[in-house]
Amino acid sequence: MSASPANAPRQNENSWTGANLDHLQGLSDAKQDAYIEHMASAGAKVIRVWDKHARRQFPKGRQSPRQRASLRDDHAPVKLETLDALDEVIDKVARAGMKAIISPKIPPPCLVSIKSESQARAPPSLTALIYEHRDVYYEKWGYDYSYELEEAFDAYVARLSAMLNYSGKYSNKAWKGWNDGILSFNLQFLPDAVAECPTIPAQYEGNRFGILLGSGTDIETYLKEASSSPALQKVMATGNSPPLRIAIIGGGLAGATLANALIQIPHIDIQIYESAPSFSERGAAVGLGTNAQQALEHVLPGRKDGLLKRAGAVPMNSSRTVVGSGPYAGQTIFDFSGADPGIIVHRASLLRELVAPLPKDSLHSNKKLAAINPIPDMDAVEVMFEDRTVDTFDAVIGADGIFGSVRSYVLQDDADQFAASPAGFWDCRSLVPFERAKAVLGEELFELDRQYGWVGDGSGAAMAFEDAMILKELLGNITSSADIKAAFKAYDAVRRPRCQRVIDSSRETGLMLCGQHADAGLNPEKLRALLAPRWDFIYGLDMSAHKQEALQMLRKMQQSQDDERLARTL
Repeated sequence: MSASPANAPRQNENSWTGANLDHLQGLSDAKQDAYIEHMASAGAKVIRVWDKHARRQFPKGRQSPRQRASLRDDHAPVKLETLDALDEVIDKVARAGMKAIISPKIPPPCLVSIKSESQARAPPSLTALIYEHRDVYYEKWGYDYSYELEEAFDAYVARLSAMLNYSGKYSNKAWKGWNDGILSFNLQFLPDAVAECPTIPAQYEGNRFGILLGSGTDIETYLKEASSSPALQKVMATGNSPPLRIAIIGGGLAGATLANALIQIPHIDIQIYESAPSFSERGAAVGLGTNAQQALEHVLPGRKDGLLKRAGAVPMNSSRTVVGSGPYAGQTIFDFSGADPGIIVHRASLLRELVAPLPKDSLHSNKKLAAINPIPDMDAVEVMFEDRTVDTFDAVIGADGIFGSVRSYVLQDDADQFAASPAGFWDCRSLVPFERAKAVLGEELFELDRQYGWVGDGSGAAMAFEDAMILKELLGNITSSADIKAAFKAYDAVRRPRCQRVIDSSRETGLMLCGQHADAGLNPEKLRALLAPRWDFIYGLDMSAHKQEALQMLRKMQQSQDDERLARTL
């Protein structure tokens, strides 16, 4: 397949350019790359990928029984038209700086309005096109109002979510309605509807897209609804605004989780920098309470359980705190056996799974930060590294820890005043032979064949997951670099009080468990009374309400920012 004027990008009345790639996933690498490069150089912003002979597009792992001869490359192997091959196309399109849309609908949409009960009355040419253009979703669900079937639409949204990080209940974006999914990939055909469907049966005349929606909506209403849809505007990246470029400094659990959150936002380009030779974690394991797990679900909708399973996470079914020495030695302070379990997971394994889905060209190791310099006239920042490379971003987010370099640029003159300081206590850990541990702790902890780890301070990871959730919500609701400051102010206003409370509580809890509380000492009853209420506010956070609070704060900050601009002009 070669590029032709008919396939060239065009600018329509909704101010975005797009193109269709017919059979692209069935081509060789050379032809794929050449065509995608042509579309990108021609200025395409959105590419709609579909297979009009999709009876040959099979689920993962199955081979297509035949190939279309006209698309073969005589000098290179042809890729089989599987969903794996389609995934490759989507990745290439994204790397070329364009948005890809998967359409399981019959192109053009006027053909959808030929409903199955009317096929006998349809002109022979259109009847042939119906069968020629159907795809795997119509093979399964049929032609009649398939997207009004919740199961059918869920299957489609799941496919979009997996390939493109699209929206719906799987990716946690707010859709205007179920038909946003249809609007998003059929809007581009509106200017061509009459030209492409001159022989549509009379009963559908003037209502081609209403039949598509199954609601009697006419074309004018359809266009108005489509152009005003917030979900559509995000997905299609309407307009010519460049993406927001954000640098994440630090490639540990915090940085990788945030990167996973932000790559789901179409108008954001992220780059992750790690000073170490590779993206790796130190330490044995981390404990994740219910709040950490819920936040991770909001960051990775529908993917959290699989990620944790692949990382080897196991439930923490039993947790006891026992006095180790002194007059109360051996007495239990807390026994959480049977309580709602947290989980423990190996740090390095968790990081491996968080890094795996990130674009390889966005990951940069051996990059030690040297300087961050504001560029006021560009409303941007210049980031310099010790290897003398330089790049420019709209914003920089530090995820390089309490001893990281970004803190000094954020805190500036106050950096020394708020530097990390010793907590006043410490602990040590050791490995105990399996049989000896079993004899001391009993059969309870060893009755199942499962992995165990040594739990680190989990609140750091938990707060990082919550931070990523809120930043995803805030940055996903702005499209201009002028609003980044408002988003960061909202983030600080919403997150700092909670994180500070966790820090203060953790320090006080550590002192208590080391017997340094002036009144309680190591008295189990007194410690129990003091410690009991300390975890409720951590685990009991309503994540949805917290995100809504952040959005309300963003609107407040944006209004304040607008008021300041207005005052300067008066």
